[in-house]
Amino acid sequence: MIAGIIDKLIFGVVLITLMQLPLLADHYLQYLQGYLDAIQTEVNRDQALAKQYDYPNVHALITAHKQSPIASVQADAEHKSLRIQKLTHLQRSILVFTDGTLADKIAYMLTPKHSKTLAAVTHNFKPGIPLNPQYLIFCTFFALLLNLLGALPIKLVRYVKHKCSGNNARTKH
Repeated sequence: MIAGIIDKLIFGVVLITLMQLPLLADHYLQYLQGYLDAIQTEVNRDQALAKQYDYPNVHALITAHKQSPIASVQADAEHKSLRIQKLTHLQRSILVFTDGTLADKIAYMLTPKHSKTLAAVTHNFKPGIPLNPQYLIFCTFFALLLNLLGALPIKLVRYVKHKCSGNNARTKH
């Protein structure tokens, strides 16, 4: 009886924990989108600056500034270049969260190189229950699977003990 209660309690905790993952992925997407918007604003300023000074594009401006004899201009060009690379990376990352599966999103968030971003997202995260039926079904199915896998060794041990005690009882008679 107590084992059944503990089993149900563990299932409930696993289910509630799994239900947080879709919500965390949505928060992560919002965080990335805000960061993308900020980076995009900066890149747009760089493009306007390039246009203002008659460069064909921002890459031409960056190339010219990298060749400048002034160290601060070179450093600024390097920052602009890194910002464009970051913009491209963020756009690809957002595609994972808009087009990917929940497993893709979880794998992305748990990648060690994204640990700082995940920590920042979880800092403001509030637990809840996802309203998307697909996520509810996935979380319930996965919680049941984990519950079965967790209970399987215990049930096997009980079965073996029961089988052995049954064989011992037959051999004594």
